[in-house]
Amino acid sequence: FTTLLFYLPSPLNAQCLCLNGNIPQTVTYQQTRSIRPIDDSTNFDISQFDPTMGELICVNVFSYITGVVRMRLENDEIYPVSYRINYSRTDRIQGPGLTPDITNSFTKNYGPYNLAATDGNYFSGPDFVAIGPDSVLKNKYLNRTLSTGLVPFLGYGTVPYNYKVTGRTTVTGSINYIFSVSSQDIVTIGLTYSFCPTGLLGTDIKDFT
Repeated sequence: FTTLLFYLPSPLNAQCLCLNGNIPQTVTYQQTRSIRPIDDSTNFDISQFDPTMGELICVNVFSYITGVVRMRLENDEIYPVSYRINYSRTDRIQGPGLTPDITNSFTKNYGPYNLAATDGNYFSGPDFVAIGPDSVLKNKYLNRTLSTGLVPFLGYGTVPYNYKVTGRTTVTGSINYIFSVSSQDIVTIGLTYSFCPTGLLGTDIKDFT
């Protein structure tokens, strides 16, 4: 519970106020998934806002992304080679209210790795290097606040979102090498609803200004 509170987005008081100027109440729903290296696209279903709680005035769509990368590089030349690696990725969140999508691009260079001539024994020895695990993204926070087009967030079902990561890795130094890269991601997607509770008049009130 303490960890959850730490990671929840800060109040959206500056962007969302009730018509009477009061600070709205908030409620947050979120899902966290550990995404395997073979899954580059994952769906999330976040609870809608219960309209009986009050008037929804804005929604904050947020995400926390942690990406851990591992690489393996083997020199397959008969002479020593110095290698460099360029790793890049784009994380993308798609769903209601996100036009354009929420995206984050990241690039990192690795090396140089001075590898000896191939010894014929793969994935070991001075001609091989293992890189990582390297946390290239550490709870990267992405968000967007919506104050219009809130109909898809009202109801008793869920709001669908999709997380997708695409990447590219370039190895320079030689053309004869063996290389692999994998990414293990932990992704949280959530919605913070800001709303103004519905006020009820007393049954004995017959006239008011």
